[in-house]
Amino acid sequence: MVAFMQLILYKNTSAENSINKVLTDGTVFNINFKGEVNIINPVIPLVRLTGLDYREYNYAKILELGRFYFIDSIESSNAKIETLHLRTDVLETYKQDILNSYAAFNKKLEAGDYGETNISLTGEVEITNYLSDVTFGGLVCTSILFILIFVVFRDKTSKEKNA
Repeated sequence: MVAFMQLILYKNTSAENSINKVLTDGTVFNINFKGEVNIINPVIPLVRLTGLDYREYNYAKILELGRFYFIDSIESSNAKIETLHLRTDVLETYKQDILNSYAAFNKKLEAGDYGETNISLTGEVEITNYLSDVTFGGLVCTSILFILIFVVFRDKTSKEKNA
C-alpha cells in the first residue's frame, strides 16, 4: 500500500520543551511511504534537490498524521538521496490536549525554590504560622518558620439548607 502525504520542513527557533513554537520558512514536499512506517520516529528518504540544503531545517510536520517532529539527523544515503531521522515533538503534537487539560502538580520543595501559583478556590482559607525550636541529632535549631495552610471547602447547598 502506498500512502501519499505532505511533509513540511521548518526552521524552528524555539526551545524543544516549549509549546507554540516559532516556525519559519515552511517548505512542502510530497512523500509516499511504500511500507510500514514508525510514526513516532520516522526515517524519511528525500531526493536531493539543486539549491536546497535539508540541513537548514530542524523541524518537520507530516500533515496527514497531524504530528510534529524534530529533525535529529540527516544522512547522505547516496549521491541522490538524503535521509531525515525524525523524533516526535510530543508537546506540539498534543498541544491542544495539554492546554485543555486540568492538572495538579506535586513537587518536593527544596531550599531556594521559587514559584508562583494562580489557584481558584471556593471556600475559606486559614493560614497559620508557627515559630519553633527543633532538635536534630542533639543540635538545636531556632527560629524555624513552619507555615501550614488549611483550605476548608464548603458546600453551598449545605449553607443554604442551614440558613
